[in-house]
Amino acid sequence: MLGKQIADENELYFEKVFFTYSNFREWVNRPSIVTEFIPDGESYSEFKEIPKISGNLDDLWNYEIEFHNYGEYPKESFKISIEQGVTFNILPRDEKTLHLNDFLKMNQIVKLFFMFMQGSYIVEESINCINFEKNIRVELIQFYPQLAKPKKFDHNVKFKHTYDEIKIKFERIIQKWVEKYKEMPDFFNSYFENIINESLFPYDRFENLFQSILFYYNYKFDNKRLPKEEYSTFIKKMKGKLNEEEQKFVDRFSNLGNEFSISQQLDKVFEQLEFFKNEPQKRKRYIREIVKTRHKISHATGRITPQSLSDATNMTSNLTTFISNLILYEIEYSK
Repeated sequence: MLGKQIADENELYFEKVFFTYSNFREWVNRPSIVTEFIPDGESYSEFKEIPKISGNLDDLWNYEIEFHNYGEYPKESFKISIEQGVTFNILPRDEKTLHLNDFLKMNQIVKLFFMFMQGSYIVEESINCINFEKNIRVELIQFYPQLAKPKKFDHNVKFKHTYDEIKIKFERIIQKWVEKYKEMPDFFNSYFENIINESLFPYDRFENLFQSILFYYNYKFDNKRLPKEEYSTFIKKMKGKLNEEEQKFVDRFSNLGNEFSISQQLDKVFEQLEFFKNEPQKRKRYIREIVKTRHKISHATGRITPQSLSDATNMTSNLTTFISNLILYEIEYSK
């Protein structure tokens, strides 16, 4: 940390934390200098202060998008240098102090939101923490070697918008994002693992997305065919008609017997989107391909073929598109 030597965990309580994200200034796109051209060929530039944008993330947190201008004004020069910075500030709604770890957890959720909206990797270029009451201001030093140079990624969804294009619904969808992430963290994290970790093997990339869909299913649906007590009664009656060896076999697999198959679980999830809901045959055909691909990968036992790699890569691309649209559906992006 810069700005203060922190000797005690109890000193890590702050009232506001300023996050500077890569690509964020360009995405928000609020220039401080506006140049006007007039008919006689002359032009003039106007410098203006940009008011900050503020709102709520959830019941505990507020946010601010704040614009900072830094300038050099040499006395004996006609040249003025102005640089704009934009921070995303996170602060408690009731103005109390919270531990730094609480800020960082919320930042991780928010950062994934901006990453998804921009279709671009994002890193924190700076993190500044403030406790006004104790007159403490510190800067966190961080380094992400794998993300040092932000690059574009393709989530196969053609909707990348600037802040201006979504500003009317920005607060609503970022609130939904926070809500849904807290509700289904494994669903989001498995999806973003492929985006953050570029070095993953194609099989692992497919498996991450496959697991993401199953996580979604488990959050959304009850995976039991019968209520627990009703199923237990059924098993007892069935075991009463079997010999000892057969009863042992039933005991080994009875838990699985009350669960829906993988194909049925996938079918439930794919029904969430109108495109698949209205095309049952296409949905079932697509699910068969997913299950078939996973079966090949699960039984590869070290045998890697160009065809299996191609299948995994193609299906990963398809699942990325599906999950991206599922995320849009969950945050009610189209409303």
